[in-house]
Amino acid sequence: MNFSPEKIGIVVNPKKKGASALARDLQAWIRKKKKSARSGTRDRIPELVRQSDLLICLGGDGTILNVAHFMTERSVPVLGVNLGGLGFLTGVKAREAYRELDSIFSGASDVEERLMLRLTLRQGRKTEVFQGLNDAVINREGLTRYLRVSVQAGGENLMGFSGDGVIVATPTGSTAYSLSAGGPFVHPSLSDFVVTPLSAHSLLARPIVLPAEKAITVAISSDQGSRQASVTVDGQTKRVVSDRHRIEITRAPLPFKLMRSSRRSYLETLREKFGMVQHG
Repeated sequence: MNFSPEKIGIVVNPKKKGASALARDLQAWIRKKKKSARSGTRDRIPELVRQSDLLICLGGDGTILNVAHFMTERSVPVLGVNLGGLGFLTGVKAREAYRELDSIFSGASDVEERLMLRLTLRQGRKTEVFQGLNDAVINREGLTRYLRVSVQAGGENLMGFSGDGVIVATPTGSTAYSLSAGGPFVHPSLSDFVVTPLSAHSLLARPIVLPAEKAITVAISSDQGSRQASVTVDGQTKRVVSDRHRIEITRAPLPFKLMRSSRRSYLETLREKFGMVQHG
């Protein structure tokens, strides 16, 4: 899939050195291309999502994760420009931004669709819904004892164990917390969830990859009262949960659309980030 956008939104992380100056330069350059451009920081993300054909994120992977939370009704292709080290989502460096935009405007760039997850948290009549691109993490934050964790997939019992919690990651999030907990690399073009136990007190509780069509339900319990654990989505949205909560993770209705870098592939980024060297 390729496209040539006319309305460009620029999301600026002002904490990143040079982000505001680059946004001004990009706006002027885009307008010379006879296209509209507007910019804003975090508080303007919903407006930029509604009114843009393409979003340029100036910052790091965290900036893109923030944007992904607002892609609930409309999914807009995103070009991630990294102003620090190379990221998995922000695969374009600042000096490469103009060349990438030229490629996009000429219709020569591809849009990659990635799975997003939806977490539904229920307690009695109260329901909250969150969306993420990376992962949902349920852990025993603040507890001195382990949690008892029960996981179902598609209505069937999948695993039950005592430990620190569990991670449900998308392929995009497989290189984040899940990886450090022993989970596998999963190519982002796949449509799967990775369920990774955290410090499980069982040799049989191992990471497993499941089709995203299977709804994943997590239940927890502990002997330390009602404030038992926390659930976070992409490390940003956080809620305290107990055995009175029902936690369900499903495929989000819309995919996240990421502009592919014309200079490096996902596997090349993987090799660069993790020092994977090919021999022979």
